[in-house]
Amino acid sequence: MALPSSKRDREYGKFEEDASGNVAVRTTATLSGDINVDSTSVSTSGYVGKASGTNADFITAYASGTTLTCTTLPSGVTAIKADDIVSIVQVATGGGVTETYTRDDAVMTAAGTDPTTITVTGATFAASDTFVVYTNIQRDIAVALDEFPVAAAITDNFANPTTTNVMAMGMAWDGAAWDRMLGDSTDGLLVNLGTNNTVTKAPTSLASTTALAASLVAKGSAGTLYGVSGINNSASAQYIQVHNTSSLPADTAVPVVVIKVDAGENFFYAPESPVTMSTGITISNSSTLATKTIGSADCWIQVEYL
Repeated sequence: MALPSSKRDREYGKFEEDASGNVAVRTTATLSGDINVDSTSVSTSGYVGKASGTNADFITAYASGTTLTCTTLPSGVTAIKADDIVSIVQVATGGGVTETYTRDDAVMTAAGTDPTTITVTGATFAASDTFVVYTNIQRDIAVALDEFPVAAAITDNFANPTTTNVMAMGMAWDGAAWDRMLGDSTDGLLVNLGTNNTVTKAPTSLASTTALAASLVAKGSAGTLYGVSGINNSASAQYIQVHNTSSLPADTAVPVVVIKVDAGENFFYAPESPVTMSTGITISNSSTLATKTIGSADCWIQVEYL
């Protein structure tokens, strides 16, 4: 059959399309049996053995005309099995590749742990040869994480690490980047509570009755109440009231704070946050809770204020 005269027709004739629209190269070759694939077409991401062990995961060495040994196996690998082997490259003294054996074209067996002896049927190994053994054993990720130091307990005054460490390293976000939180071995974590890390509490004053009394004007002007304490010397329970006044208010006045105190008991009032009193600070006993009904002079009263 003569070739088409048009170059375009000749090129087009090299391809054919099946019923599904798939295009393939036209050929008259018949393929049967196994198709050999060399080692360059096979993944070599598994463990690799070499004669020197340099840039390798284990060491290979000549044993006989058909056998070689694999020693110093990677951690976690107790032995190399026959089906772990992808290919074996036989390298002559001059550096040239004498032969490449794959499990598709050579029978391979393996025996032993470390060392593992590999036998390749039909091989012609020489004592001067070196060998590269490719396996399909997946690399342990721990091999790639050799920056981790030997495990040890966390201690105080730990130096700034130069290798990877797994522990809690306190960091704080400053709005733009992460900063190490500062501290020392004496006081621990340092917290900035104000200018120059100082918080000043103004000195408070104490006002107290000098004898049993029914009331006490602690401060005759605006102030801050920090606490009230004392004792109810009455034979019955009564209420201790705090009034926002600069003098003793009349009965029926509504208190700011009320404390119920049983007969003969001490009382103590310390708010979580100081109470601002806009007019003054006056304490009175009372027989009623919601409004003032002053009682007898039977209380000892002390007030901390500013």
